[in-house]
Amino acid sequence: MLYPEEYPFVEDAYSLAKSAHRDQWRGDNVRYFEHVKSVALIISLEFNVYLSAPIIVGLLHDIKEDSFVLSWEGLKRLFGKKICRGIRIVTKEEEKEYYFGIENVPKYDWWIMLVKLADRLHNMRNILHQPKDFRLRQLFETESLFPHLIDVFATKVPNRFNYLPDYIRYELQFACNKIRKQNGMSTSKAFKRVE
Repeated sequence: MLYPEEYPFVEDAYSLAKSAHRDQWRGDNVRYFEHVKSVALIISLEFNVYLSAPIIVGLLHDIKEDSFVLSWEGLKRLFGKKICRGIRIVTKEEEKEYYFGIENVPKYDWWIMLVKLADRLHNMRNILHQPKDFRLRQLFETESLFPHLIDVFATKVPNRFNYLPDYIRYELQFACNKIRKQNGMSTSKAFKRVE
């Protein structure tokens, strides 16, 4: 549940993300801010996770990759260590093994994996307009890395959110198969859960 005392932090993250991405556009001529806002909305409204940390990190997950508004220290001052750590883990940096870091978050940081899964889900739902080579690269990366990531996520997610791994599997499989159909490929069962 999102507590009233957390609202100002969510509002600050929303405003900061809107400002940081104000002059940026995605390939489909949609403001980049719409992507980060959509990730936060997927977390809250679609996944039914009303916790401030994943919502804030969802809004700010691309702020260090795509803008220069704040240093890591500035983010820590504004939002605290927990949020800064979440943003850092989902930020691609040259010197780190990206997916290894996401996969190996401690169990209490399961929500960081949730942000990455929401980010990928939004991206896969919105790449049909992109060039074919980009779509296929994203498709193969998603089908090869994300089933395992969801399996790991399932071992960390709290019981009250135990519906999420299967839901995310289904939605990513649906999005991937939509891309496959668009490209004349047969459908895949890459996300089928192994019992």
